[in-house]
Amino acid sequence: MNVFEASVANAHTISFVVKDGPTLTCAQSDMPHCVRTAIGKRDKAIIGVRPHAVRLGAGANTARVVSNQWLGDQSHLATDVAGRLMVAVTHSPLAVKTSETIAYRIAAADLHVFDAGSGVAVSHGLAPAR
Repeated sequence: MNVFEASVANAHTISFVVKDGPTLTCAQSDMPHCVRTAIGKRDKAIIGVRPHAVRLGAGANTARVVSNQWLGDQSHLATDVAGRLMVAVTHSPLAVKTSETIAYRIAAADLHVFDAGSGVAVSHGLAPAR
């Protein structure tokens, strides 16, 4: 799982701000009330996304390509996001080279949120953690 420390703003939208990196903003309508409540008034969190859930080629954020490997049935793309490695996996070849940038997005349904202090899961996608 790709993980990043982030500041949290939980108001009209829920925003996760990665230091020196992207801001992932979810409209309130993207996350059920129970998830917004679970995230609560935290000002810090750890956010995670699985490599298969990173959507490449569209989105407001960009990452610098570190490596691009076609493995016969999927591409593994390692990228630099805020000085950290983020891996994305697709089932089609990608025509991007090392050092190029690629746009990406992460849907609210694919975001995992953990408490920054304890590491305990807060939510998994659109459901609070149990």
